[in-house]
Amino acid sequence: MTPGDRIAVMKEGEVQQFASPLDIYERPANMYVAGFIGSPSMNFVPGMLSVQQGRSHLKLSGCEVEVELGQVYGQQGPVMAGIRPEHWQMAAGDRAGAMSARVELLEPTGADTFATLSVGDQRVSMRFASSAAPAVGAVLKVALDVQAISLFDPATEVRLTPT
Repeated sequence: MTPGDRIAVMKEGEVQQFASPLDIYERPANMYVAGFIGSPSMNFVPGMLSVQQGRSHLKLSGCEVEVELGQVYGQQGPVMAGIRPEHWQMAAGDRAGAMSARVELLEPTGADTFATLSVGDQRVSMRFASSAAPAVGAVLKVALDVQAISLFDPATEVRLTPT
């Protein structure tokens, strides 16, 4: 991502997305691009999107949590939520949308430590400052930065949220 102002992500000879590195990282065009850019790659969590009183809500599979996302083109039904490791946050237990997570594995990388967490029936990566990394086996309360979630159509794998 560092050598140029614009990059092309290709799959089987076809350009999937051509944009600035930051645009590709923050707003990937599809699940292939989202999984290809970033290390560790984006977490993919199945969910259900519904519209209630003109606003979209996401219920994450296995987590039983709803988070308000604002209107997403009136889309309803199954979705794949894309969440980068840095978009999970520690949360107070009474915070709306807080989920219980168990630390399964730690990967120290210097200033950061990546933790593999079990959240409901999903395994996801979360980034911590190495000085604040939890212990393996710890049970945490985590929440999502809802402004940073990417939503994808699970059938076409194309991004649903605005680009």
